[in-house]
Amino acid sequence: MKTKAIRYFQTDRTLTRIVSPPLLEGANWHKVESYMTAQPQEPAKNPQNKAMLPEIRLRVLDKEKAICREIYEEGVISKPVFLRLMNSLDELYDHDGNYPLNVRTSIFKFCQRTDLLNTLRNIPYLQNWMTFYFRERITVVYDLGRGFIILQKGSLKLLEDLRASEWVTGEQDSVLDTLREEINDNINRMSAFINNLADNFPKAYGHALTIKSIRMLLSNERHTVKQLISNGMLSEKDAERILDDIDERTDEINSFSHTFTASFLRWLFFY
Repeated sequence: MKTKAIRYFQTDRTLTRIVSPPLLEGANWHKVESYMTAQPQEPAKNPQNKAMLPEIRLRVLDKEKAICREIYEEGVISKPVFLRLMNSLDELYDHDGNYPLNVRTSIFKFCQRTDLLNTLRNIPYLQNWMTFYFRERITVVYDLGRGFIILQKGSLKLLEDLRASEWVTGEQDSVLDTLREEINDNINRMSAFINNLADNFPKAYGHALTIKSIRMLLSNERHTVKQLISNGMLSEKDAERILDDIDERTDEINSFSHTFTASFLRWLFFY
């Protein structure tokens, strides 16, 4: 690039010098210019920053995947939500960190499916019916939103750790600022959506909180039993009976969601 720049400026000076003599006045200068060395492009500003942006995005996605597995094991999110969040992360992985972190089309598109419910609930005598029959769907959407926000807050913590480390220099802080804006956009959009969900469907929202609390309770109970087995304080035979009881109570949580009526209505409005 340096050699090409020198050639260009030398040729440019030569052209300027030979244009002056009267003997060359009749020359086709447009054609002469076409033989000049092409003007070199200006080097990109902060090339290291540009290369670092996708790299840190991939680190953020790794962090989100780790947190996603953790909160699933703790019972904070359900299996369907876990799979949906992981699929969303895989979509960004496919673009090698070149897509902004706030391009979460599949997540927000899924959440926006409740817009139809919000419209139908204004029909007289329909709100309570809609809230009851679609409370499982609203529970999933709430679960997805809360889980998504947990991932984003974990990503912000990662950026803080990177800024405090020596891995990122002061000149590269702008990269972290860009990523922070992308993550905060995710948090703000999802927080606004969940708040609207609570306002528009208060009963279903309360149901979602209840289901989440029960799931976390049962998950903690299951984890405690496995820990007792690991410590030799409980035999596997005795634990099997306890775990079966926990599984039965877990199945009761989704008892309505597996009925024909609920499945048909969800298919009718959401698929």
